[in-house]
Amino acid sequence: MGSLAAKRLRLEGCTELMLANRSQAKARQVVAGLGIGEAVEMPDLVDAVRRADIVVTSTGASDFVLTKESVEAAMESRPDRPLFIVDIAVPRDVEPDVAAIPNVGLADIDALKGLVEITLEHRRAAIPFVEEIIAEHSERFAQWHQSRVAIPVVASLVQKAEAIRSAEVERLLARCPELSERERMLITGASLTIISKLLHSVVTRLRERATANHAEALTHAGILDDLFDLRLRAEERAEAAAEASARDYTPHA
Repeated sequence: MGSLAAKRLRLEGCTELMLANRSQAKARQVVAGLGIGEAVEMPDLVDAVRRADIVVTSTGASDFVLTKESVEAAMESRPDRPLFIVDIAVPRDVEPDVAAIPNVGLADIDALKGLVEITLEHRRAAIPFVEEIIAEHSERFAQWHQSRVAIPVVASLVQKAEAIRSAEVERLLARCPELSERERMLITGASLTIISKLLHSVVTRLRERATANHAEALTHAGILDDLFDLRLRAEERAEAAAEASARDYTPHA
């Protein structure tokens, strides 16, 4: 637990660490793994506490490692400099009376459990909001999934309309070489607007029908396929829908 705490402090940006262990070899091993810090002797614990801002203690000792007397001795030369002690040992490493020393804060396992419970309560309170988000995106996914039947017909219809528009505009421009560049751009823009407005309601309605009623949308897609001579077979529509789903859908987190 002490090693994990040291690693976490290192990740949080701590650049100065002191590690005390009954085994100096173990303390040096942890320091080497962290890449920072120093190993201190257990007899020098009071001096280490005197130098520290935060003390995290976790040993298997049966008696208190830090007593009120030892912490008071450490605080004598730094009475106005706060010290925070986190005792994560079971049984406790720090004598409870240490909390009464001025400018010394003490948190033990019981206090930490309370903080964890508060955090869990906040998370539980957020569950309904998370469920709403999941439900919203699930509904959006279901609507998108249903509307895929319209994709191949819409794509073919737009493609055919664009091919006709482009060919006719090119033919017109070829017959009118005297037109200026601006006039050519105006004609091209007008043709694009006409196609867009003409197809807008068809595309929108087909997508809406696909979302509301899959079977009805299939029927309408077949009718459009026949009326506009798109020549999309049922299997081609299915393949196009699958390709469009892989290409166009982007999941939301």
